[in-house]
Amino acid sequence: MKRLIAAAMSVGMMFITAVPMAAADAAVSVLLDGETVGFSGQQPVIIDNRTLIPLRGVFEKMGYTISWEPNTKTATLTAEGTTVSVSANSDTFIVNGEVKPLDVPAQIMNGSMMLPLRAIGESAGANVTWNGAAKVVEIDTKSLGDEDIVQASEYFSSYSQVIASLDSVEALCNELKSLEGEVTVEQLQGYKSRLNDALKTINSVKAAVNELSVPDSMAELHSVRLEAIDKFSELVNLLIDYCDGKINNEELTEKINTISTEVTEITKENNRIFEELEGELLG
Repeated sequence: MKRLIAAAMSVGMMFITAVPMAAADAAVSVLLDGETVGFSGQQPVIIDNRTLIPLRGVFEKMGYTISWEPNTKTATLTAEGTTVSVSANSDTFIVNGEVKPLDVPAQIMNGSMMLPLRAIGESAGANVTWNGAAKVVEIDTKSLGDEDIVQASEYFSSYSQVIASLDSVEALCNELKSLEGEVTVEQLQGYKSRLNDALKTINSVKAAVNELSVPDSMAELHSVRLEAIDKFSELVNLLIDYCDGKINNEELTEKINTISTEVTEITKENNRIFEELEGELLG
């Protein structure tokens, strides 16, 4: 039974949460108004499918003055008419007093403050594009970003906030996966109440995702993510049914294997759509 729990939880969470990892083989180049930006220390990296760039090398070339507050680990960037404040490990940054969300928290790597591409664009009013095949970032300060880019950014920000409530479900999943020894039906019965709470959370998240404002460019991705949440609900329902004795080990194994195959296809489709959107819209 322990193996079945681990399989179910792993399948269910694979598209909801991910362990942040930098792509080891991602050699990212940055072009600012057509000119290559050199970085003497930390290089750009890819984390959680987001490209992070050292702010000093880019913003200094755009004419910003950068100051650093070591106590709060906050960088302040100033240029004519613009002030940007960024703190390490924060999931927001401030542009001219307005708080803006970050898809990936700002972070310090080898002494360099790193920001995701969207933050670069929003901070400087620049158009930022990403060539995934060539791993090239192009920052154009001559023109403003497209309305589609703005709408896509707002959608991803809202989606991230909505699914944040799944943290409690993830914690339960990790607890179930870490159980030692053979797990009996009686032991699993003790988790029934918490599994029911987890299901309520998932359903609440789905309802909130359904209420999001979805730009046309995000419609296909939105549909795939809703389908993924449905599969997660199926998995939790299976465990609840097992607790109630409605299905046996063989039935549980068969159903989990079926859902695993379906989730694999959903994940592939999600990745395909996201890669296309990242190249076309998000930068």
